[in-house]
Amino acid sequence: MTQPGSIPAQVLAGQDPFTQLARRLEGLERSHREIQSLLVRSGTIQSPNFDGVAATNTLGTLGWALDGPSGNAVFNNIALRGGVIGADALAHTIVDQRNSATFATAGADVLTQTITVPAGRTSALILVNGVANLQLPTSACSMSAYLKSSAGAIQSDASVTSIAASAFGNVGSTLASAPTGLTPGSTLTLSLHVAVSVTPPALSGYAAMTGLVLWL
Repeated sequence: MTQPGSIPAQVLAGQDPFTQLARRLEGLERSHREIQSLLVRSGTIQSPNFDGVAATNTLGTLGWALDGPSGNAVFNNIALRGGVIGADALAHTIVDQRNSATFATAGADVLTQTITVPAGRTSALILVNGVANLQLPTSACSMSAYLKSSAGAIQSDASVTSIAASAFGNVGSTLASAPTGLTPGSTLTLSLHVAVSVTPPALSGYAAMTGLVLWL
């Protein structure tokens, strides 16, 4: 520590403190320029083999690029550690069944699945199968079933079958849809709708709905 009235050690050693300060400022300025050179502002940095156009998000087939003016980052091949992306963000599996389903002549949704659209996803590919089985009706009847999705009010074609009295009958339907314009955080509802022509015995049916929703 320098005592009042004493001469700083740098001066005693023949080093001008102002010159030393100027050198330090020059060093800071040089470091600042080096850091600035790492920022992509008015140009693009890319791998030597990049064959796309980063400014327009054109991927090409090889390499990567970072474009300053547009802020686009374009990568062709990325290796990610397993588990980084949660399964729910990629797909949703549908497995729903009821062993004692009640069917109505007016028709009703006997199975319903409500799914939340994950963050960052605005479209999907829906592939769902539905089946209904009526057991031992007291009189001959017909049964119909269809699947429906709340996204765009999509509905599969209705499938109809005839069932003899005291017999068994099955009816099934398949829904394939690719809705777009989904809102992340909103809900998507899938339902199996079944109707019969006569009132069946209580708890006389079986219903199942299986499938997959792929988020795109």
